[in-house]
Amino acid sequence: MEQEPTQIAPKQLIITADDVGLSEGINQAAHQLFCDGILTTVTMLMNFEATEHAMQLLGASPGLKAGVHLNLTDGYPLTDVPDGIGLTLSDGHFQPRTLLFPRSLFPSDDWKTAAEAEMKAQIEAFIAQRDQLPNHLTTHMHFHIMPSLREMVFRLADNYGIPWVRVYQTSSTIIPYNFWVQQPDQLFQPDNDNMTPDYLTSVQAWLTQDPSFLVKTLRSLTGMTEIVVHPSIEVDDTYPIEMSHPPQARFVEVGYIRQVVDLLREDEANFVISDPADDTPRHA
Repeated sequence: MEQEPTQIAPKQLIITADDVGLSEGINQAAHQLFCDGILTTVTMLMNFEATEHAMQLLGASPGLKAGVHLNLTDGYPLTDVPDGIGLTLSDGHFQPRTLLFPRSLFPSDDWKTAAEAEMKAQIEAFIAQRDQLPNHLTTHMHFHIMPSLREMVFRLADNYGIPWVRVYQTSSTIIPYNFWVQQPDQLFQPDNDNMTPDYLTSVQAWLTQDPSFLVKTLRSLTGMTEIVVHPSIEVDDTYPIEMSHPPQARFVEVGYIRQVVDLLREDEANFVISDPADDTPRHA
């Protein structure tokens, strides 16, 4: 009796726009990517002037999932951080990443309390403005790679019942020629009730490569991969001048992810764009 060919499950993809809320140009670009059927979700920065503008666009975009992009390095905190804790500078601005990471290696109890309280305030601000839980948690500058901060992020996800958290380990990071990538059943799974996608990649890391190389790499994986894009319109007068990765560079990422998705759509039998908490995945 002839055996039927084995059906291969499509590769599951999440396509996320990071830094939404940082500027109106970023918000507009993310909204357009969603309207064009490219985005799965956005991650929201809750402590910038453009956050309210982002929330208005979300309200006009039924079906667009949103999470909190927890932030401890840019802008000003939502909480009153005590002086001398080491989480903020003398002007009240968040400390830079170059200080956050080493401080998190040997954190004081006061520092940990202040950091977790700030992350909680950002989640609460999202809930208050959106009237629903965040769909997921991610971290600005990927700070949950640091163990003490990662512990807080997963605890907050557990406490609030937030469906998923961005993966953080090197063995799950899909960048060109990362030879440390492991299969999903070999990956370290954190001891928490919140699932994480199996893999993470960023458009920014692939800009020197042809989009077809990224698609070929995605085709070789099993499990779920989150693709992160940092979008913007080309000229954005609302972009904070102190921030790195300017609008022009972000605009290049928009063009790249469009090329990638065009290739994915040509191979839609192998790829499905979905969300871990989404009951209605769609083919690329």
